[in-house]
Amino acid sequence: MLITSCDNEKIKKYLKLKEKKYRDFYNEFLVEGEHLVVEAYRSNLLEEILIEQDEVTILDVPITYVSKEILNKLSSLETPTHIIGVCKKKEENSELGNKLLLLDRVQDPGNLGTIIRSSKAFGVDTVVLGNGCVDLYNEKVIRSTQGIGFHMNIVNRDLKEFSNKKLIAFTFDDGPLKGNTERVLAALEKNDARATFFMLGQNANYYPETVKKVLESGNEVSSHTWNHTYLPKLSAAQVREQEDKTANAIYKACGSKPVSVRPPYGAINENVKKGIDTPLILWSVDTLDWKTKNTDATVKTILKHAKDGDIVLMHDIHKPTVAAVEKVLPILKKKGYEVCTVSELLEAKGVKAGKGDKVFSATDIIRK
Repeated sequence: MLITSCDNEKIKKYLKLKEKKYRDFYNEFLVEGEHLVVEAYRSNLLEEILIEQDEVTILDVPITYVSKEILNKLSSLETPTHIIGVCKKKEENSELGNKLLLLDRVQDPGNLGTIIRSSKAFGVDTVVLGNGCVDLYNEKVIRSTQGIGFHMNIVNRDLKEFSNKKLIAFTFDDGPLKGNTERVLAALEKNDARATFFMLGQNANYYPETVKKVLESGNEVSSHTWNHTYLPKLSAAQVREQEDKTANAIYKACGSKPVSVRPPYGAINENVKKGIDTPLILWSVDTLDWKTKNTDATVKTILKHAKDGDIVLMHDIHKPTVAAVEKVLPILKKKGYEVCTVSELLEAKGVKAGKGDKVFSATDIIRK
């Protein structure tokens, strides 16, 4: 059967593969020319060949005969090829090896292809494409690699996973409080830092604009229940009701639901675990700012006890705490620490936390 119309459903799909979003959706891509088709075949990526009716191939894959006009439409070359391969994307190997090449924001397809070819020659085990890199299956990248990329382990990752930076997660309970929370946000932005805010639903409901500012400034919004209830005295259904009410208030304020929950007082029992669908975020450094209400004492506690991987507990409803944040952030930055959200900390350290897991720090987690 010869396909001559671009209205054919198969051809319509293959035309879409020129765009990254469809390559991602279908998990397929196109290659052009005999060399790339053969290389894809050798790597077990080739699913189908599109050729004109009078062409022949010895490759053992399904063949679809198409008109020259369709080949021209599918081709991205100035001089279209007589053969096009439909391929499945290569599966990433989670075993990265010892020799890695990390690439950050390489946007030129030709440059990326050249780097991949060279990395093969230098014995690189895995090429890691960070955020902002051009799509590996862009037709210009594929041509530039000359098919070498089919035989290599190339993965997409957030390069923070490979960072040697010292990370500390700052967390703030009981807010938001208009004025105080905005000052904390300003201090974080000034020092290239972010934090997780465990909000009371009733306060989020009262200060929706502040909630929105927290999220829009790149920080993380999480739940601290509706009104600081001691959860173990509740049934699982009542715990869920608390969290649903809080999540709805936060969503109404900023369009995003809490990513995690911190039970008040860190109090957890089986009903709490059953009633909450997210990880339970606790802390490894308690500043006791709620008790001392002293700026210097809070700063001293952080500098004495906080280390890489820690989660620090504070309360943005207290002005001395706000002043402590303004004071301690530049000191930590100078010491080489990056202050981040809880989610960023766990991701950077390669830690996954699920429903009911109690997270004290990046290195101290009690699984459900």
